[in-house]
Amino acid sequence: MEGERRIWGYGSAFSQIWRENLTESVPFYPLWFNQFLNRKLPVIIDTNNLMLVVKSIPILESVIAKKACMFKNAKFFMYKVDKNGEPDLTKPIYKHPTLDLLKRPNCLQTKADFLAQWSFFRSVYSTNLTYKNKPTTVSAPKIMWNLPMGEMKIIPTGKLFQQTAIEDIIEYYEHINNQFPNASPKFYKPGEIILSVDGPMDQYYFGTSKLLINKTIISNIQMAMNTRNVLLQDRGAMGILSSAGGDDAGGLPLDPEERKLIEEDYHRRYGLREDQGKILITNAALKWQAMSYPTKDLMLFEEVEDDFCHIITMLGLLRDIFPNSAVSRSSTPIGGDGKGKIEEAEKICYNTTLQGEIDIFCEGINEDKDFRHEEQAV
Repeated sequence: MEGERRIWGYGSAFSQIWRENLTESVPFYPLWFNQFLNRKLPVIIDTNNLMLVVKSIPILESVIAKKACMFKNAKFFMYKVDKNGEPDLTKPIYKHPTLDLLKRPNCLQTKADFLAQWSFFRSVYSTNLTYKNKPTTVSAPKIMWNLPMGEMKIIPTGKLFQQTAIEDIIEYYEHINNQFPNASPKFYKPGEIILSVDGPMDQYYFGTSKLLINKTIISNIQMAMNTRNVLLQDRGAMGILSSAGGDDAGGLPLDPEERKLIEEDYHRRYGLREDQGKILITNAALKWQAMSYPTKDLMLFEEVEDDFCHIITMLGLLRDIFPNSAVSRSSTPIGGDGKGKIEEAEKICYNTTLQGEIDIFCEGINEDKDFRHEEQAV
């Protein structure tokens, strides 16, 4: 449909689309595709399925999950509002259907589960669609669900700046259930959805995922970790034992029997186990020539650490709330003598990024007419 906007990110026209089978590894763009156009083009990870990208890269998932774990600790309070529409902190509300709904949004999720999922979707897709299920058109919402963003479409009307109501801007939201391919699409009216958009400010009703903007950084992490895995699994020959003897014609090759003896001794008698020797002793005149590549020169750990810090910054967190890595260095203490540095970093994250996002969540409820049974503010 013309004007259709999709939540998931688009990849190359030549790349595979991975939307249903989340057990597969996230693919890169085909190498021949880059070489066909330009051999100097970078190899970029396929971002057709953003959730698959997150599940395939542990470092990325751990940062997003950490933020969601912190976000779910939010506590809600309700107050009556004064004549200016501001919450009156002297008039708290302790019993209200909205508070009950926030405590148990639906039959499968607690408040913590619901909030963690809301934060996770926001970090991955930069767009949240929260469905309000109402028994009747005049009743209050009884349950809420975070709709799966990777399976959603936003269908606009094609009108924007001259409109005053969201119904005139968005025609409907469409859910395509990838777990049940034969299921019919489900359509939601704008009034049934609480829309929250994050990301670059050039969009109004559709967020651009930060993962798409930083796909080069994410690709570098995947390539560095894959390279480390290959090096650990199959490093090839570590070196060559060759004859050090020679005459006027040059080096003398090893006798076949001597070569066999050396190989057998090397594999059977020498190694890193406790019952193996560490030094090879033989009557043959030998010399050692190393063949292994100095992996530290690849800077693989440094690359992952640098990209890790970039992802942390992208999501508005601080490095100090995460464990140190093999190459990370202790930073300057945030305050005082450095005691409680992790706790201090967490407080900064809560007071800046997390507080701002929970305010956005509450604004979505406060500004929705379906939750206004009386004058109150969450």
